[in-house]
Amino acid sequence: MQAEEISRKELEGKSQEIVIKTNPEELIYVGYILEAFEGFCYYTTIDKKKTLLKLTATKYYLPKIDKILKFIRKYQI
Repeated sequence: MQAEEISRKELEGKSQEIVIKTNPEELIYVGYILEAFEGFCYYTTIDKKKTLLKLTATKYYLPKIDKILKFIRKYQI
């Protein structure tokens, strides 16, 4: 699956906001995967046409979120 990191910025309290781009046909699958790890991050679709997702995660969950994104990139539908 595509989960290209577009941007990453640090927020107050060392949380981070990560914007990723995915393929339109994979958008819902990426959402399902993130939902499965409830509480690890908050995410929202910020542009449906460009299929951009914004994830916000605390410093505690950032290593786990990075592993999840790495898995998504390797996974083939």
